[in-house]
Amino acid sequence: MYDRPLYNEYVVHSLEHGAVWVTYRPDLDAAGLDTLKKLVEGRPYTLLSPYEGMDTPVAMSAWGAQLKVDSPDDARLKAFLDKYEQGATAPERGAACSGAYSGTR
Repeated sequence: MYDRPLYNEYVVHSLEHGAVWVTYRPDLDAAGLDTLKKLVEGRPYTLLSPYEGMDTPVAMSAWGAQLKVDSPDDARLKAFLDKYEQGATAPERGAACSGAYSGTR
């Protein structure tokens, strides 16, 4: 979980390994952000960060798939995570995504 935007290039590498990137507009309220944090908590192949200029409040991206929703409470978010975290579309599924990432913008 990150409170600043991430470098797209680093995230793409994580997606290649089967991670799901959860992004939200920086103006998302605290309750919405808490909902997203609870959704990804304990899931080692997820990234959560703000992203400027989004056309929806929340989006999830995986290798070859994306879901945009208007609410962090949307039930499709969990279904997307369940399907794509370490999912079959990732070219290097299961490769380690370990080590702290501190390079934010």
